[in-house]
Amino acid sequence: MNDVLRSPADGYTLLYTGGSTHGVNSALFKKLPYDPLRDFVPVAPALFSPMVLLASPSLNVKTAAELVDLIRKNPGKYSAATGSPFQQLAVNLLRQQGKLDFQDVQYKGSGQSMTDLLGGHVDFTMVDGAAAMPQVHGGKLKALAVTSKRRVAAFPSTPTMAEAGLPDIQLNGWAGLFAKTGTPEPVLGKIREVFNAYFQSAEYKQFLDANAGFYEDLSPAQMMDFIRSEIARAQSTFQRAGIEPQ
Repeated sequence: MNDVLRSPADGYTLLYTGGSTHGVNSALFKKLPYDPLRDFVPVAPALFSPMVLLASPSLNVKTAAELVDLIRKNPGKYSAATGSPFQQLAVNLLRQQGKLDFQDVQYKGSGQSMTDLLGGHVDFTMVDGAAAMPQVHGGKLKALAVTSKRRVAAFPSTPTMAEAGLPDIQLNGWAGLFAKTGTPEPVLGKIREVFNAYFQSAEYKQFLDANAGFYEDLSPAQMMDFIRSEIARAQSTFQRAGIEPQ
């Protein structure tokens, strides 16, 4: 982030980032060394990817509804693994929207949380689609639901949260290209033209399908509105969870 801010606003240095720096971080830290809304201008969205609800095989649940029912019948008994701030956001949304009582077990990364999930040391998690794919496609874990509005090609038989009875849980990991504020509009226009053409190509769609992603064609103004809504949701979710910014 700082390297981009120190570079000239000429379009030669771009930032590829997403839901952590331009969403969750604003809720987790009292002061950031950058302003996601003021310091950067959106160039183009690159990808969106749902979070996937996964349960330990030891629970023997086959649907999201079965998992939710199990947690409701046993308040405080079950545990959710989180290995990233975005996982924390997803798990707290599930807790709040589903009115569920469960424990949190935090890890330094999603890899360790997945290992302990497979080992039965924690009961469930919500992880990004790309991280879930190897375990789901390998038959070790079952994807119970995805947090996108629509089903995704990587998990065609997995219902959305809305289909599973939790319509308010819609959450996607995302990434996009940004330039330093002050970059001339003609330069931004040319960069957008090139990247948008590629992001909407058949070649890129194959990449997205293989990585549990999808594309949405948002204008710069729509991206800014989206980022504002992501920041506001993260702040309200963590505030209700009692998680104070550091």
